[in-house]
Amino acid sequence: MAEPDFIIPRTERTLAGFLTTRKAHLVAAKLARGGFAVLPSDTCYTLAALAMRRDTFRNVNTILNRGDEPMSLAFSSYLEVQRYVHLELLAQSILETFTPGPVTVVCSAHLSDNNTDMNIPEAFFVNVVGSNDRTIGVRIPDSLVERDIASAGGYPITSVAIRDSRGRAIRDFKEAVQIVSEGVIRLGGPGWVAVEGDHFEYDLSTVVAVERGKVRQIRAGAVPFGSIAALQNSIPTGAMDDWT
Repeated sequence: MAEPDFIIPRTERTLAGFLTTRKAHLVAAKLARGGFAVLPSDTCYTLAALAMRRDTFRNVNTILNRGDEPMSLAFSSYLEVQRYVHLELLAQSILETFTPGPVTVVCSAHLSDNNTDMNIPEAFFVNVVGSNDRTIGVRIPDSLVERDIASAGGYPITSVAIRDSRGRAIRDFKEAVQIVSEGVIRLGGPGWVAVEGDHFEYDLSTVVAVERGKVRQIRAGAVPFGSIAALQNSIPTGAMDDWT
């Protein structure tokens, strides 16, 4: 078994549940070198990689033995979302209203006007998140740990649920570590770390898709879809030109 380079138990978190600054940067440094991290998310354990490498999508899928479905990205804050991608107004409104929280917004995106110095290639959508239609799944999780790591790394991270062979999302730390250990061997043994969670707030996160001012539900979850859909009426129709 490919053991993690180090484990951060929940007893080593701050009183408020955050990672210490030093530990957050240790994890972020591992990701910056192409490694991976098991992190507690809002609903289960996830596998994180820094969303900046051309092999991210392939490597994460190899470790988790998953198909070719696209991956969501976790950001540290709404301000960080604005730094990297420009979203249509309804998607922005959903993120502002319901996050941090258990909501993923899948929507068309292009590089932010503030992102001219980042030199992110167009291949980002295909090679990093596995999207062939220029959409991206955006999350700003309640998980303090995921937000800590995304902030410390200065870049969004992948947020892919760790599942067993039956598709069950994993909430047991030892089981999550075992699954990733086996996957790392398949990939060839890159460095990785694991952060133990405390508890999981939600059974499922809500996943919605936004396209030209309309929202549709992909998966029901903790946030009622009706509350999200109600935001459609708050977007002025005269802003349609800003959505493309």
